[in-house]
Amino acid sequence: MRIKVTLSTPVETSIEMNYNYYVSSMIYELLRKSSTQYSTKLHESGYTLGNKKFKLFTFSNLFPEKYKVDKNYLNVQGKLVFYITSPMREFVLHLAEGLLSAQRVNIGKSEFFIETVEALPEPKFSREMSFRCISPIATTTVEEVDGKKRAIPCAPGSTKFAENIKNNLIRKYYLIYGRLPDDLSLDIEFDERDLEKYGRGKLIKFKEVFIKAYSIPFTLRGSIELMKVGYECGFGEKNSAGCGMVERR
Repeated sequence: MRIKVTLSTPVETSIEMNYNYYVSSMIYELLRKSSTQYSTKLHESGYTLGNKKFKLFTFSNLFPEKYKVDKNYLNVQGKLVFYITSPMREFVLHLAEGLLSAQRVNIGKSEFFIETVEALPEPKFSREMSFRCISPIATTTVEEVDGKKRAIPCAPGSTKFAENIKNNLIRKYYLIYGRLPDDLSLDIEFDERDLEKYGRGKLIKFKEVFIKAYSIPFTLRGSIELMKVGYECGFGEKNSAGCGMVERR
């Protein structure tokens, strides 16, 4: 389920440009208002599949009504919108309860009033769909560098980028439903002009870690089951850090 949250501030207030960690912290705090046990479990262990951990939620960039960029800060005033999504019923229920019980939230040191909370309808899925990113996609591959294994970011257009996204979606599907999807086919296509425009990506600082991610539009062809999982959980990695949320184009 996808939730649209509208916040507001009557006076100009500042948010760090690298705000993903603060939004993530706000979400866990809202979950805690409903269930400390669930919030702690999700934060510390999440949902596990073998040696991999998934949080199975993501959130979008912040979309302020009015803003000015001041060096490393975003000065905002008026309304500010963002989106949160998860296929997990318990997550949505605890988040909704936390949002409805809170009048204000903090993003970093800045306080905002909660104006509205809206559940959005799911789009009609088909075997070919185009999407745009409302938070950038991150995916990595493990390579040996100077004798040590390291996670290296994959860029759109590379074989690994598409492979990793597909394999990640299959794992998420299996974790959610306890089985493989009936249809495992999924092709990802990028427009050459978009590869040129968005191919450099951006660095997101999340606590002390830098995440390389890409806000590139793309078209999917194939499994509707896997498309839905990507739409609900986020595409790629670092979803709970605010990566991989998309909307239909």
